[in-house]
Amino acid sequence: MTPRKVSIGEILGEYERRPLILPEFQRPYSWEKTQVATFWGDLNTFRSRYEKHPVDATYFLGPVVVMETKKEITVLDGQQRLATATILLAVLRDTAHECNAANPFPELDYLARDIQRELIEKKDTSPQAYSLSLSELDEPFFLQSIKSDPPLITKSALRSHQLIRRAYDYLHEEISSLVQGETPHKQAAHLKRLKDVLTKGVSLVAIREGPGNSDSVLSGSLASP
Repeated sequence: MTPRKVSIGEILGEYERRPLILPEFQRPYSWEKTQVATFWGDLNTFRSRYEKHPVDATYFLGPVVVMETKKEITVLDGQQRLATATILLAVLRDTAHECNAANPFPELDYLARDIQRELIEKKDTSPQAYSLSLSELDEPFFLQSIKSDPPLITKSALRSHQLIRRAYDYLHEEISSLVQGETPHKQAAHLKRLKDVLTKGVSLVAIREGPGNSDSVLSGSLASP
């Protein structure tokens, strides 16, 4: 097994062309509000350090265990953190849309578009591929209510679906309160900074199991000696 440090942006972003998937046996989304609140609180605390030292500041989110092939990366452990990071990206996207609808400002529209195309989706794929897909029971709900732009209001049939929705609602309330009353320019700056803090400053230790792909875009972080 080869552990390597990788940022959220590297593992979800546009330069990693392979999607992250969960095996069928993986448990459903299980983070309660307290865990999501801890995630958000830690990220918010780290934000001030990142703003002072964006090149060197790093917040360690924890380990993930993956198995790589040329076509995909299977997440064996760490899905809760990756799913919550994706939920936060969706919240940033949707908040940018909402702010732009209230007071049109091109930077807000561009930010929402870039989050969707470069971090939630895999750009220029047909049929459309996404950076992260959850287990069989959660993926249809996760696709419709989180990854779709705009998201669709769907019924939370399972407890894991309800937890996904609660995580989204909690993060949406927190981020909306940060940008409420600000000018569109400041709203765009706040939201972009949060995106950068998450995707550039937050890192995971990815542990690769099994044979990898030496030509991987992640070879510098996951597979290099």
